[in-house]
Amino acid sequence: MLGRLPGTPRCRRLIEWNKACSPLRRHGGPDEKKDPSTARQQPTPPTDQLCQDRLLCQNRLLCQNRLLFPDRLLFPDRLLRPKPPPLPETLSEHSPPMKQLPTRRPTEPIRAVVRGSAPPQTARAIPAVRRPRKHRAILFVLSGPQQGAVFPLARCASIGRGDGVDVGLVDESISRGHARITRDDDTIFIEDLGSRNGTFIAEERISGLHRITDGEHIRFGHSTIVKFAMVDELEERALLSLYESTLRDPLTRLFNRRYFDDRLFSEYSYSHRHSSSLAVLMVDIDHFKRINDMHGHQAGDVVLKMVAATIQRVMRPEDVVARYGGEEFVVIARNTSLRNAQILSERIRHRIEQLELAWSDRPLRVTASVGVAAFGEAGVFESADALVAAADEALYEAKHLGRNRVCFRAGRDGKLSVPVPMTTVELGPPSNRRTA
Repeated sequence: MLGRLPGTPRCRRLIEWNKACSPLRRHGGPDEKKDPSTARQQPTPPTDQLCQDRLLCQNRLLCQNRLLFPDRLLFPDRLLRPKPPPLPETLSEHSPPMKQLPTRRPTEPIRAVVRGSAPPQTARAIPAVRRPRKHRAILFVLSGPQQGAVFPLARCASIGRGDGVDVGLVDESISRGHARITRDDDTIFIEDLGSRNGTFIAEERISGLHRITDGEHIRFGHSTIVKFAMVDELEERALLSLYESTLRDPLTRLFNRRYFDDRLFSEYSYSHRHSSSLAVLMVDIDHFKRINDMHGHQAGDVVLKMVAATIQRVMRPEDVVARYGGEEFVVIARNTSLRNAQILSERIRHRIEQLELAWSDRPLRVTASVGVAAFGEAGVFESADALVAAADEALYEAKHLGRNRVCFRAGRDGKLSVPVPMTTVELGPPSNRRTA
């Protein structure tokens, strides 16, 4: 191996020193007597500089001959730690053998050390995250009037557009009792209940029990397509929260305009098909811009929240209350005649008038005007949009007559009425009305 060393001065000095310090020369030849008095004087050993030269030659030798890891390099600053002991001044046959240079352990990998760099970090074991069990079944609406809706499924869930179903789908092509999903341990079945327009999986109409798997698409009727999925509890809560955020107003937590439009269409179709009554109420806060200008938008937000909560407390669970836009609210009252809609509107107006908000050490009071339109015995409207337009006209008339009052419109070619008086039987003792 020494013959392959580069012909540099340092390497030549190293070769001479290796010859001088070889075991045969240090301890004498085979014919020499091992007498200290006759021992040959050895040359002066190299200093620390020569020791460092030897390390450099070893590094070059390892890299040139490709003995160990040709893509890495042993640097002398790593091998010199700890620093080897100083060599004795003279070597004799009684001198102890030289200690070998510190070498790495066989199992220790060779790493390059760059001056000024941080020491290599040891990899820490990352604890394994247990994957939760997906044991909750849901239906996610992909297309149809309720696109984006999420319906959790019980062990036995009925599907349709009727009143007593577990999953209510708003679609005219879906039967009242359209299908049923049952679960037996980890096996889920769907059954068509004799619907008119059928239940389809992979564009094939099913009849009787049919097994469904995770991720399968199911079509009910003509346009509603849902996805069946198995999720864990965390995923179910996240999907329900995301769906709620698309339907609710972030400030008042009432339904938004999108939900109102979809629900109004379904309610109007139901009333028209069953010849039942339907009422729409438009509620507007009087002089709301003046509240924002005088007290600030924060006070306006508090007023909106209080009015929304007041209307919500008056309504029935099956009624729909939504924020129509700005300071306007809208109510859908199912199976409500014109007379009952007038009573409900006056009750809402009276409750809002009784509100009192302490803002900047002085009370803040608000009033509201209400417009009512009813579909049913009192008259009919051509469409759901016509019903809303009639309620909006009635609201405009209430504003024109002085605000803080109720006006209504009934059916086709109906006339705007005079303000409805508040009766003591329905609403208790009358309050002092103020015209804002």
